[in-house]
Amino acid sequence: MSMGHTQTDGYGVTRNPHDQSKTPGGSSGGSAAAVAAGLVPVALGGDGGGSIRIPAANCGLFGLKPQRGRVSASPNPHLWHALGTTGPLTRSVRDSALVYDLVSGNVDGDAYRAEPVGSLVEAVDGAAAAPRLRIGVCLTPPAKTGKLHPEHAAAVHRAADLLRAAGHAVTEYDPHYPDPTASFIPQFFAGIRTEKRGVEHPERLEARTRAVVRTGAWVRRPVHRWAEKKGGTIARALDHVWTEVDVLLTPTVPDRPGAADAIAGKGAVRTLLAASGPVAYTAMWNVTGFPAASVPLGTGSDGLPLSVQLVGPDNGEERLVALSSELETALDAGTADETT
Repeated sequence: MSMGHTQTDGYGVTRNPHDQSKTPGGSSGGSAAAVAAGLVPVALGGDGGGSIRIPAANCGLFGLKPQRGRVSASPNPHLWHALGTTGPLTRSVRDSALVYDLVSGNVDGDAYRAEPVGSLVEAVDGAAAAPRLRIGVCLTPPAKTGKLHPEHAAAVHRAADLLRAAGHAVTEYDPHYPDPTASFIPQFFAGIRTEKRGVEHPERLEARTRAVVRTGAWVRRPVHRWAEKKGGTIARALDHVWTEVDVLLTPTVPDRPGAADAIAGKGAVRTLLAASGPVAYTAMWNVTGFPAASVPLGTGSDGLPLSVQLVGPDNGEERLVALSSELETALDAGTADETT
């Protein structure tokens, strides 16, 4: 079990290609590391609390967590019930848009379905001519589980300046976040328990994973159903945000990538605590189902990637990929200017 890192007893430690002493994040860190190292052009990840966006942030990739139900979890009815979604990790926004245009959709048996949206590739291609947006900048995390690194705050401000220069209305904004903890924690444990039941040889799971399953034994069906309903209540409480701004701009993760082997030898409780920090800005959007994207934004003083997160309303993926593409273009232009 990885949870914010990517390390298992069976396969060892997965390392960040930018600095092999650091983690690529998790739990889709293997996918992110493979793309960042140039082994493959695209790889799929699963995001139940940030596991597309956190590895994307650590490895300098684009990673979009789509709207809940945008991509089928088939042959399973769901991925971690209401929390989980599936999607690509890529080196460019357009590559992700292309993959989403191919994999989006539903089949019979899907527990969750999203409303149809248009082509994400077309949204990327038309980004420069798209209507200008109201962008709310917020550095406050929905979950108070991590301390914001100053370079991550600076990355958000840099992104705000780039988007303002592109004609968008960018202002500081307070969403007045409800606390997502009571919804997220039971769904998290329910997701792990469900996956354990689907394992052919559960006795072969590593001891830490079995301990996490036991820790979540209190999450029976009524508790899980309550937590999922609570997530819907939180989403509706945040609907006011989308009448006041079109997109939220936030950090993706609070801190710099930690040691690659940070959870090696740790038990369930210490691993869970280690995983709580990276999800401070990401888990809320699994609880609500809103789409959210991690967008690369250069490198920090340690030589590792920086990123920002863009969050949109229900079915707002077109808006997010268009805005992400504008950021990507503006950042590339600035980098070119610095080297000439």
